[in-house]
Amino acid sequence: MRKSENMEFFNALKDEMLPPERNKLDPSLNWLISSLFNYKKLERDDYFDLIIEPNIAWNQGNLFLPDRYSYKVSGDTLNKVYHPEFEVPEWFDNESLGYITYGPYNHIIYHQDTFEHVLSNKKYDLIRTAHGIVVQTAEKFKWLFISDYNLTGAPEKLRWPSIEDIVFDGDYIFVKQSLRPFSVYNLYIINIESGKLARFKYLLFENSPHGEDTNEEPFLIKDGYLILNDCEEPMELNLKSLYERFESI
Repeated sequence: MRKSENMEFFNALKDEMLPPERNKLDPSLNWLISSLFNYKKLERDDYFDLIIEPNIAWNQGNLFLPDRYSYKVSGDTLNKVYHPEFEVPEWFDNESLGYITYGPYNHIIYHQDTFEHVLSNKKYDLIRTAHGIVVQTAEKFKWLFISDYNLTGAPEKLRWPSIEDIVFDGDYIFVKQSLRPFSVYNLYIINIESGKLARFKYLLFENSPHGEDTNEEPFLIKDGYLILNDCEEPMELNLKSLYERFESI
């Protein structure tokens, strides 16, 4: 298709089928692709089953979401972002050129045109979208988390927001991620400065028998402990030990 004699047809087809092409990733898609190259699944850790270190730098200026766009990929990036539902088809050539079509508008639900500021302290302003979390200061911002079905988990439908409760603790945040329509959810810990994050391995229930009738918070920080009320049995995790383990992985 990309032979010189086919390029006129190829470009016409691309212009017809794909949204406008960008030659630079926006910060949200950059987070996703960087995370695909920098994650590790854990099988025997006491706390976590997934670690991601996106290594994302701060972005200068104001937070933004671009219009839907396409981006050219090849080589290792093409292999990382291509997720066939079943086996890789015979026609797929991992040495070829491909295009990502990305719709950042899915971060905004119900046609809202603003981001939701959810938490602030002396250092940071935390912003939530339907499927992501951004940290912002007076002059810069960076993405901390984005729900992705194959990487972090996500609801089955994009119209169901996935980012629910967020709790601050110094330079760390804890994030409850909905997995609708299922009755369980993920809990993540994120280091705001480094961007490193981990997913707790515990099975957490949306309507646990412990919190259902008592209006208990699903998780909270109290007296140096992370308290999880939505496990099969409530748990208390020492924060000092938790942070030490998280940073050592």
